[in-house]
Amino acid sequence: MGVIAPNAVLAQSQEFQDTAKRVSDYQKSLPFFSADFVQTRYFSDMDEEVVFNGRVWYRAPDKIRWSYTRPDESHLIIKGDNAWMLIPELEQCDRYSVNENPKLEFFVSFFAKGLSALGNFSGTIRTEAESKILRILPENAQNSLYKGVVVQLSDGENFPAAITVLETNGDKTKTRFINLDTKTKPDENLFSVEEKEE
Repeated sequence: MGVIAPNAVLAQSQEFQDTAKRVSDYQKSLPFFSADFVQTRYFSDMDEEVVFNGRVWYRAPDKIRWSYTRPDESHLIIKGDNAWMLIPELEQCDRYSVNENPKLEFFVSFFAKGLSALGNFSGTIRTEAESKILRILPENAQNSLYKGVVVQLSDGENFPAAITVLETNGDKTKTRFINLDTKTKPDENLFSVEEKEE
């Protein structure tokens, strides 16, 4: 293993801290946004990778809609402490509590607070082509659902071009954001759900 000069470590650490703070501050300042996404999920138990496409909408502080268009249509709507998964083809609507689902809670917190949603963390930063890559390690990773998060920033941008979430069980999800819109306020109806009475 090579030895890195102390000054290089300090310089890298300061750049990482400054960049992480800038990204978090920017995300916390956004009242809303929407973007197309390409999401690649790796399922370790099946050793299988699946690619999803769709669009995501967010309104601060706790409204999110993930609309998946491929490979199958489905919609994940989060509003406050409630979340619904809608699968039109099956006429199915399942309700969840965000506070009882660590994955849902993470995404609400991450969109609202940026990297600060991870609590105390350390990490590294490197430049690759025209992007900065932040590798983030939560201090409580052993007791967390996630062992790390990788954030890719395009040159000069504050909103992540891509986020990769590394789970402790070996699963991995990379979400790439395209066509970011921070000027058009998402319609409130996007976050409405009509539940059928049984």
